[in-house]
Amino acid sequence: ASLVGNRSLIIACDKSRKKMLNTAALFQSMGATCIIPLALDSTKCVIDEDETKWRDVRSVVDCAAIGEDGLLDVKGFHVDSFDRILLDPPCSALGLRPKLYVEARSARH
Repeated sequence: ASLVGNRSLIIACDKSRKKMLNTAALFQSMGATCIIPLALDSTKCVIDEDETKWRDVRSVVDCAAIGEDGLLDVKGFHVDSFDRILLDPPCSALGLRPKLYVEARSARH
């Protein structure tokens, strides 16, 4: 948002609704009003051309209903809707970092 001076439309997706609610609060606290957080599985968010008339990203966002939790309810986007995509794919542990535990007693030895 800071790179584009908050003058673009940035869609942030994650399939975890809880994670996106937390992220939405962070974006709001930072004043990043151009970022739209969506609880959406990016592996299943492409709308088939035959299902609905093609709409650009802005139209999809503007027409979306607001859920009870404040997030927009967007079912997906058409192919070629976005100018650019930044992907943060999961690692081999599917986003879970290993929890390393070292007892204080063994650390001294």
